[in-house]
Amino acid sequence: MEQPPKDNPPIVSTDVAIRDVGAAVDYIMKRRNVPKVTLLGWSWGTSIMAAYTAANNDKVRKLVFVRAAMVAKHAQPDRWRGSARRLSHGNEGERQKRWLNGVPEDKQADLIPAGWFDAWADATWETDPKSKDSGALRAPNGVVQDVRDYWASGKPYYDPADIRVPTL
Repeated sequence: MEQPPKDNPPIVSTDVAIRDVGAAVDYIMKRRNVPKVTLLGWSWGTSIMAAYTAANNDKVRKLVFVRAAMVAKHAQPDRWRGSARRLSHGNEGERQKRWLNGVPEDKQADLIPAGWFDAWADATWETDPKSKDSGALRAPNGVVQDVRDYWASGKPYYDPADIRVPTL
């Protein structure tokens, strides 16, 4: 069995991420004294926020998805075989390419306002000194396992019918 590098934390699966979101939501609601929050999910985060909302509609005011993860029309779990390393690595240029994946080249310059990607990258790299020092962002890779077990296998992680809040 492949051993992860010693500096890798445990795999962060959707289950773990949902628990983390729940803790953050509870903290924000208490700190701000608000009855509900608006959640935004990007890519894998759409699965996390949707699954959280499906189980906690009473705490969510609105839900927003950007590049939502969906069940594959033609399940391809074999495409996701191999190592679900605990962390993926990529430098800033590689990450920006991933952000723009699938966007027509002539539309890319207009998609992300000037400075926004850099602001995101700076804030993200600040969260992990090892990433900042190496120039390669370390990101949780539990999404690979979850894609393999759910989305690419044709099984949804949550039931969208359980979401009862306004959703974009």
